Amino acid sequence: MRSKHPMVPVVGFCLALLSFAMPTQAEEENEANAETESSLCPAQQQAADASQTDTSCFLFHLVYLQPESDSENNNGLSGGLGVTYDLQYSLWDTGSLNSEGEAGVDKQDGITRFHKYHLDFHANGTYAFDQDTPRKDFIKAKVDGLYQWYREDKQFVDRSLCLKPEDIAAGRCQVTLGSLFVDAGLTASYESDQRRENVNYTYGATAHVSWWPDRDSAVLKFNPLDWPFRMIRKATGDDPRPIRQSMPSLLLNLERVSPDKDTLRQEVLGASSEDHDRLNIELGFSTAVGTFSEKRVNFSASLRYFRELDPPTAIEAADMDTHKAIFYSLEMDSGWRLTYATGKLPFDREEDQLWELGYQLDY
Repeated sequence: MRSKHPMVPVVGFCLALLSFAMPTQAEEENEANAETESSLCPAQQQAADASQTDTSCFLFHLVYLQPESDSENNNGLSGGLGVTYDLQYSLWDTGSLNSEGEAGVDKQDGITRFHKYHLDFHANGTYAFDQDTPRKDFIKAKVDGLYQWYREDKQFVDRSLCLKPEDIAAGRCQVTLGSLFVDAGLTASYESDQRRENVNYTYGATAHVSWWPDRDSAVLKFNPLDWPFRMIRKATGDDPRPIRQSMPSLLLNLERVSPDKDTLRQEVLGASSEDHDRLNIELGFSTAVGTFSEKRVNFSASLRYFRELDPPTAIEAADMDTHKAIFYSLEMDSGWRLTYATGKLPFDREEDQLWELGYQLDY
C-alpha cells in the first residue's frame, strides 16, 4: 500500500543518519552563516545578501532515479541514472538604489532599505540517460524582468559594544528584528518534457515574497515547520534555536499558456489546444537537521501547484486542470542529496512517487 504520509520515510532516514553523528555545538557565527547556505538556487537566497548584483548560480546533480515499488503508475519500470540541474544567471542588474534613485541604500533609525531592477535567466529540470526512466519530466527555462524591494529592521541592544565605527558597521550592538524581501515583475518561459512531445510557451506576471522574523520572535519560536528539527538538533547536541530561513517563502505566477505541442490535451479535446490562463503557486522552506561526520545536514520541502483557470469541461473531467507535486529533500554539505517526490506536474499523465539519490557535481 502506498504511504499516505511521504514525509515519514524521509524523517526516518534523517533520524537514522543522525544516530551516527558526533554531537557538536554550533557556534552562533557559524550557524548564522549556515542559514544562508543551500544546494538549491531559490530566489529567497538573495535575501541573505539582497544588495548583491550577481545572483548567478549553477548546480548539477548526478542522480539515480527510482520509482516507489508500490506506486500504481510506474508500469513495472526500473530506475536509472540522470542529471538534475538548476541554473540561474543574472543578465542585467542596476545594483542597489536608494529612495532618491541613486546607487546605495537608505539607513536610518535601524532601518535598511533599497530597491533595484534586474533581468534574470533561470532553468531547471531533469535529464534521464534512458528516456524511459520514470522521473518528474518537466523542463522549464524562463526570463524574468523584476523590481526588487528589501527592508531590514534592526534594534540597538547595547551601545557600549559599538564604541568604534567598525563595530557599528559589523552590527555588534544590534539585533535584527526582521527582513522582508519582495520581487515582482514580468516573466516569459519555455516548458517541455525531455522528448519534446509536449511544449508550452508562457508569459505573465510573477511575484516572490520572503519574510525572516527576529530569532526571538514568537512567530519563529512557534513555527511548526521547524519544531521537529529543533528537537532533533537539541537531542544531538546541535544548536536548537529557531532558524530564520525556516519560514516559508511564496512564489506566485499568473501566466498565459500557449501550447505548441500538447499530446495529452489533444487526446482529450480531439483538436489543437487553445491558449489558456494558469495560476502557479510554489511554497518552500529549509532548515538545519544536524551534523554528520562534521558535515551539516539540511532538510527542505516544497509544494508546486498549477491550476488552469476556467478550463474546458473535458479537461476538468479528465482531472487535467490541476497539477500538484510535493518534494522533500535531505542534503549534506558534502554534496549528497536524497529526495522524495509525490504527485504530478504539467505533462504528467498520472500521479506517481519517486526517490532520487544524487551527488552534486563540481565544475
